[in-house]
Amino acid sequence: MSLDAYIAARIGIVGYGPVVGAALANTVADAVASLPEGHQAAAGIACGTLIPVVPITVAMMMKSPLNKGPATPILAGFCGILVAGCFATTYYNTLTAPLVDDVVEG
Repeated sequence: MSLDAYIAARIGIVGYGPVVGAALANTVADAVASLPEGHQAAAGIACGTLIPVVPITVAMMMKSPLNKGPATPILAGFCGILVAGCFATTYYNTLTAPLVDDVVEG
């Protein structure tokens, strides 16, 4: 039984299997790739990659198709929030990072 068939049997809607499978595969790949940085870093990366699973879980609990219905604006809004948060974090880090000339070698 495929993941899509299993999820479809559980919630009654087809289409969530590839999304859930991709999210979990991304979590495993990123966690394994960050293992050289240490176990704590790998755990942090794994937790961070699971953040987008939250709205997917909400949509699954609503038993709403991904392409129409009440789950679509929820998923779109959450994606917008994630993109804005990533942009704001990168912009803030750029503003607060020391310039190369400001770094004093000791």
